[in-house]
Amino acid sequence: MNIAEAVNDWIRKQSGPVCDACIAKKIGLRHQQANRVTMALATTSDFRREIGDCWRCHEQRKVIQAT
Repeated sequence: MNIAEAVNDWIRKQSGPVCDACIAKKIGLRHQQANRVTMALATTSDFRREIGDCWRCHEQRKVIQAT
């Protein structure tokens, strides 16, 4: 499984929107790697990326969620 697939799968299993920092920490990536993947996923109709509260760390950041 490549990085993009791992990020995609993990986001889809979450109960709410998550930030890049939490994604990177949980999957074991650098923040920049998670950011690149979430930016690409956000260009599809399967994901929504916006400023909001991350359900894992409760910080207001740019978050992504499967639609």
